[in-house]
Amino acid sequence: MMEHVPQRCEIYELPTGPMPENGSSPVPKSDDTAGHVDAEILSINPFHSDTRPGMISFALWYVLVMKWHVIPLHTVDDEGRCTCGNDECTSAGKHPRIARWQKKASDDPARIREWWERWPDANIGILTGKPTGLLVVDVDPRNDGDISFDQLESEGKKIPGTVECHTGGGGRHYYLRRPEGNARFPQKLAEGIDLKCDDGYVVAPPSRHRSGEEYVWEVSSIPGEETIADTPGWTIDHRETNDRPQKESGEELSVIPEGRRNLTLTSMAGVLRRQGLSKEAIIEELLEINGRRCRPPLSDAEVRTIAGSIVKHSPSPDERVVPDVVLPPEAESQGHDEPAQGRAAVYKAADLATMEFEEVRMLVPEFLPEGVSLLAAAPKTGKSWFVLDLAYSVASGASFLDYPAVDPGPVVYFALEDTQRRMQDRFTKLLGTGFQIPLNLEVVHNWPRLDKGGNDELRLLVEDISPRLIIVDTYVKLKRPQRVGRSIYEED
Repeated sequence: MMEHVPQRCEIYELPTGPMPENGSSPVPKSDDTAGHVDAEILSINPFHSDTRPGMISFALWYVLVMKWHVIPLHTVDDEGRCTCGNDECTSAGKHPRIARWQKKASDDPARIREWWERWPDANIGILTGKPTGLLVVDVDPRNDGDISFDQLESEGKKIPGTVECHTGGGGRHYYLRRPEGNARFPQKLAEGIDLKCDDGYVVAPPSRHRSGEEYVWEVSSIPGEETIADTPGWTIDHRETNDRPQKESGEELSVIPEGRRNLTLTSMAGVLRRQGLSKEAIIEELLEINGRRCRPPLSDAEVRTIAGSIVKHSPSPDERVVPDVVLPPEAESQGHDEPAQGRAAVYKAADLATMEFEEVRMLVPEFLPEGVSLLAAAPKTGKSWFVLDLAYSVASGASFLDYPAVDPGPVVYFALEDTQRRMQDRFTKLLGTGFQIPLNLEVVHNWPRLDKGGNDELRLLVEDISPRLIIVDTYVKLKRPQRVGRSIYEED
């Protein structure tokens, strides 16, 4: 691990008032300690301090000095185990402690205090993309990123001098300024080199890695002392332009009507619990959803009861949450608005005549709705060709079969029975020689089983790139083997 050259400095408590506009150091108030033993921020860069302040000091420094948006992440214990409590966590110390982190990432010191008072040892995540104006090049030597990096440099494609971080796993993060505009950026520049930009984040120093090492800034390129360079032209050439205005996440949230409130919030609480969130975090999330989407909102006490009932059960891959079933107002008034785990929702068929449902959103107009679809057919009847054509159409925005053109978006194709050579051959036959594949179509050939960490990895992938479509070919490669004494139907 790299060592920073210590410099003498004084440590101040952070005042509650605004930072001085003249650039001078904040002057502490005698009654303004905020209950912390460690200083909350240093008069100079905290990475030059002789004494190690708490994580809150660094989080506040990123917010107040660098003007970056920050989120709290899980950390790891001395054994490298993630604080989420999942012994098989595949992103130990890297995934957010809060739900909807893209929306909640904050540059508000009060929110930073609140988070790190709750989780004093939380690792720090820095949002990339438009809010911070950052684009980060992530070089991972475990996936031959160092080899790819050298190859790019030999081709004249170099990263200019800029802020650089050494990750706890031996990789490097190069911080660059995100070009302005509504461009979409690819997630990968080369083998082992990823781009972190819109709707992304990176783990920041001095967060702790599962290896026991810390993320550290390169001594010669610490934020605030080294200028963050503009993204070089050769990198911009890799991006896929998109001139359409980008919708804000959550801009068109659906209303949760009376009769569906408890069931919907219960389902959401179950999802949050399986992601490792604490009872307090689930309550906070549900209260916000209740206030924004439920019409009319439930009482705070009812929301807390929903969260409490879910937390009683430990997260488990087999745990099932009550499905989102529409109940008429009469059933709600009779106490059926709070069904127990697994309780059947009973309603009168005659009530269907007056129920209103949301319009079904389509992935392929007039053909394929959004949601989970299962394609089943006899062997060697063209299923893989069918879904490959679908993947290309969604990624490129082309028409599929004889149906109207689709709204394009990122696609992840799990080709778990194919190789790169075979995929190249299929694309050649599908598109012809000299074919061009959209940059937002990504292919996966190897993935852990869902019960062996694959589910967590899939969730992180979805959070990272927000795919419009995920294709798994075939599902049997991801599911766990059939257990003794259970039928294939029970396993599915």
